[in-house]
Amino acid sequence: MEYIKAEECNPELFKEYMDEFKSCWVACDANKDGVLNLEEFKVFANKHNENMKKRWGESTKGNEEEDTQWYFAYNMITANKNGISLSDF
Repeated sequence: MEYIKAEECNPELFKEYMDEFKSCWVACDANKDGVLNLEEFKVFANKHNENMKKRWGESTKGNEEEDTQWYFAYNMITANKNGISLSDF
């Protein structure tokens, strides 16, 4: 995925991508508690996938089962906290 590497090397494009990513994350936090629960994370994964396809023409996203596995893996990063924060991800 050379296009991703090229974007990461361009500070302006990378900032644009990260702003879009963060905006998508915040929009998917339906209860505004600062973390994504499983259902919010699934919505995020789909919306982020759509954004990646628009930006790059393709995406690395898997399926709903993989989204669930990723959620539980990221959810273990911060002990004693249920949900994934932006910094966990």
